[in-house]
Formats: sequence, structure tokens, C-alpha cells
Amino acid sequence: MAECYMTIYLSQLAELKGNISVTAVLLFRKVSLRKRLES
Repeated sequence: MAECYMTIYLSQLAELKGNISVTAVLLFRKVSLRKRLES
């Protein structure tokens, strides 16, 4: 039973990390686009 919970926890953690990295990339692109438009 504990192994099952651990697997679910790890998969959710991996998904969360993926979402965070995607969000970071999108934010970085937005910022770089703004800097390009301003300069």
C-alpha cells in the first residue's frame, strides 16, 4: 500500500516539476519579447 502511494506521489511531483518548468519558459519568453519591443 505504501509503495502505491509513493508511486502516485512521485508521478504528481514529476508532473508539478514539468508544469513549473513550462511556466518558467513561457515567462522567460514573455520577458525577452518585452525587452526586444522596448529597446
